[in-house]
Amino acid sequence: MNPENNTETSESKETVSAQNTVKELLEKTIADLDYLNLSGRVTFDTPGQFIVHGGYGEVYTGNCKFPNGEQAKVAIKRIRFSVKEGNTIIKIIVKELYLWSKLNHPNVLPLRGFIIDETGFPSLISEWMDNGSVLEYAQKHPDCDTIIHLSLGIAEGLAYLHNLEKPMVHSDIKSELLAKHRPFDDLGDNQVIASLLKKQLPAR
Repeated sequence: MNPENNTETSESKETVSAQNTVKELLEKTIADLDYLNLSGRVTFDTPGQFIVHGGYGEVYTGNCKFPNGEQAKVAIKRIRFSVKEGNTIIKIIVKELYLWSKLNHPNVLPLRGFIIDETGFPSLISEWMDNGSVLEYAQKHPDCDTIIHLSLGIAEGLAYLHNLEKPMVHSDIKSELLAKHRPFDDLGDNQVIASLLKKQLPAR
C-alpha cells in the first residue's frame, strides 16, 4: 500500500470532519437565535444590485415586516466566499452573528435579525441608516459642534465594546463604516456598525 495514499485519505477524513463540525456550529447558532430569524419577511429592493461590497460579502437594501407588525427599510449583509475559504468564513459568520446579537447600546447599531438565503447561510439584517456614513454627514455639516458630537457618539459606542465582560474591538474603525441614523438633533446618535472584523479581546 502506498504511504502517500494513506496520508491523502487521512487528510481527506480530517477535512470532512472539520467541515461537519463547522456546519454543526452554524446550525446550532441559528437554532439558538431562532427568535431573530426573519426569513420570509424581507424583500430586496434590487436583488442583483448591491450598495457596497467588501472582501467577504455585499450589502443590499430592502424592506422588512417584523413580527411585531413594524415595517422598516433595512440593510442586508450577504456573505460571499469560495469553497476553499468555506470553513474559515463560516466561523466568522457564526461569531459575528452571535456576538452582534448580544450587543445593546444606543451607539452600537443593533442586529435586527437574519435570513437564511438560497445558499443555506445567514444574511444579517440591520436598520438602514437614512443619513449615510459619518464621513458623508460630516462633509455636509462640517461645523465644529457637529464634528464634536459625532466624535463623542463614536467614542461612547467604542467604550461600550471595550468595557464588556469580554471586551471587543472593532479593528476597522473609519468614517465610511460609521452610520448616521437621524437628522442631527441629539448628542451622539451616530452608531458604530458591527463588522466582520470585530474581534474579542482576552478577558482582563
